[in-house]
Amino acid sequence: MGRAFRLAPEVFDATLAPLDHREKAGFERRTLRVRLDDGRRVDALTYLATPDNAEFLGPATLHEMAAHIARSQGPSGPNDEYLLELARWLREHDAHDAHVEALAALVRGSVGS
Repeated sequence: MGRAFRLAPEVFDATLAPLDHREKAGFERRTLRVRLDDGRRVDALTYLATPDNAEFLGPATLHEMAAHIARSQGPSGPNDEYLLELARWLREHDAHDAHVEALAALVRGSVGS
């Protein structure tokens, strides 16, 4: 499950520019074919971590991921803050993501939040 956003052509470049900057260190922008709730299939952009990212874990358990997130920081700030804000936003927008929630619960426990 995920959330797809449609960008108007006039804001496309301005919206993606800061994302491209933030994700430039070891992430690759890719186009994926996704299925929307109404059954339509559309192309969507996403950023995927690549093995050349110094923070790339590859296959890892939830506990390993949570520990890594809790101690890591990127150019945009602490990774635990990013994860917890993502989990909050998803909850507020009824976009349940069991993986994000499990990671957030583990990170909250490890950072005392």
